[in-house]
Amino acid sequence: MQSRSEEAWGRDAPVTNSAVANAAVTNVAGLFDAGRRSHPGRAALILPAQHKYSHSGCTLTYEELAAEAGFWQVFWRRQGLTPGDRVFLALPADAHLYAILLSLLGCGLVAIMAEPWMNLSTVRHTLSRLRPAAVVGGAQALRWHWLLPEFRNCRRFCLQGNVAGTVRMPLAAALAARRHSPAVFDVAAVGDEAPCLISFSSGVNGLPKAVSRNHSILHQQYLAMRSAWPHRDGEVDRPGFPLTVLHNLCCGMTSVMPAPESGHAGVLTHADAGRLTQQLEQHQVSRLSAVPAFFTVLCAYLQQQQKRIAAVRSLVVTGATVSRPLALALRDCFPVARIVVAYGSAEAEPVCAVPVDGYLREYDGAGYLAGAPLAGTELMICRFLPPADASATDMIYSECQQAETGEILVSGAHILRGYAADPVADRENTIPRDCRKAPVWHRTGDTGYLDQHGRLWLTGRVRDQIYLDERIIQPLVMEKQLDQIAGIVRSALVQSGGKTPRLYLQSDEQLLRLLPQIVLVLEQTGLHRVQLYRILLMPMDARHHSKIDRVVLRTRNRRLQVLERRYWKSGHSF
Repeated sequence: MQSRSEEAWGRDAPVTNSAVANAAVTNVAGLFDAGRRSHPGRAALILPAQHKYSHSGCTLTYEELAAEAGFWQVFWRRQGLTPGDRVFLALPADAHLYAILLSLLGCGLVAIMAEPWMNLSTVRHTLSRLRPAAVVGGAQALRWHWLLPEFRNCRRFCLQGNVAGTVRMPLAAALAARRHSPAVFDVAAVGDEAPCLISFSSGVNGLPKAVSRNHSILHQQYLAMRSAWPHRDGEVDRPGFPLTVLHNLCCGMTSVMPAPESGHAGVLTHADAGRLTQQLEQHQVSRLSAVPAFFTVLCAYLQQQQKRIAAVRSLVVTGATVSRPLALALRDCFPVARIVVAYGSAEAEPVCAVPVDGYLREYDGAGYLAGAPLAGTELMICRFLPPADASATDMIYSECQQAETGEILVSGAHILRGYAADPVADRENTIPRDCRKAPVWHRTGDTGYLDQHGRLWLTGRVRDQIYLDERIIQPLVMEKQLDQIAGIVRSALVQSGGKTPRLYLQSDEQLLRLLPQIVLVLEQTGLHRVQLYRILLMPMDARHHSKIDRVVLRTRNRRLQVLERRYWKSGHSF
């Protein structure tokens, strides 16, 4: 039986019965191969105008993409790479990236997907820990390789340009290979547990955690996404995440690639929003997914231009909490779309989902509604688990009752089993369990509770909880109330070392004018003393620009521009 949120997500959207849906393969590249054999002439990727590889824009069919991927498979074999070797991909999200990614998966190699938000120090940390056999990048990414010791023990392939000490990849020959038909694309036989893809989630100290997926997990994620977000045959999607493009290729959908100026997920300017709107209208995009920061800018542009996008029928916003103004703006700008607020992470995607109408109806609840767990996902709320090496027995004795807040743990066939070359992260974030299909519980690090309907509500992060007078305060619950006060753009409550909590407010209003309403929220929350800071701009995470960077706030980083500060204590004058 489907959960309520899943029913609402999938209603009136039949899943296509193509060969892609029924392909029974272990290697996930076989899903793409089955689809391209069924519809070789269908558009796989649509590159926008002014793209660095196509100034007039172009469309790449499934057959052409398979032909280029097949060309790269021959190239890897000639270079001596063997199944199981790791290949670090430092490439922009374009057609070549996905042709190379498919070629690696088809050969049984392990692709490491660099993230746009990763800087030089995080890349060096990643290379030293994962030790890939090869690095693939452009001239800009590889030009200083001779200065970095992490590059010395792996082969270096340059896709564009000519950099000394690297192997220049035959890009012109790869482009010519697209015209060869029929394409020759191999799908190597691999075991279920064979690793195939490594992506990254943001770590506590700014260093990324390498999320390792084997072919079985990636295939189960594909099935979970198809079940949670059904598609129609011939659907056109404008994905907001690189791995969503891979999912679309396995489903036989068309992906409209973002313009290179748009940067990564969450980074969207007013000008970008105009170009994106033209893309949506020109290609009749019917599906759209991105983070809240992305949709905030897009909706602001559409409302300013008094435009509505009627072609989009399915829209998913995920990656962070969604404010009431944004939820209302999405309904206004996409009047026909079935809009869903989804909860998940790089390690566990998807977990829960809730239609936007239900989200708005219960917006005044304590925390943010995430919805009921989707089919195939187990969820448990626990309190007071040890920070590392927790056991299933610990979970049993610390399981929360209904409406009791604790740490959120998830399990399922599509949930990660561990991190790549990071035993410390494994000990801190996974708990072994006696279940063959889902052998671990994943500790999300988020806090929340289950209501009487079995739906999940989010209240914050474990490491962000406020400890005061033997009480635990969930900052997200209080911040949600503060953010609804006129004049407050964003708020964040943080604490360092058990000291008096600090409340940061992004606002143009003076603290004296805001104080009466702030005090009502503070006293309702049970917070009787706090340091108040009014700042010019709230620091946001580098990955999606949709979550507050609390590390900066806790360490009082110099990036903060404090306009005003006050100390408030209940019963005392301001």
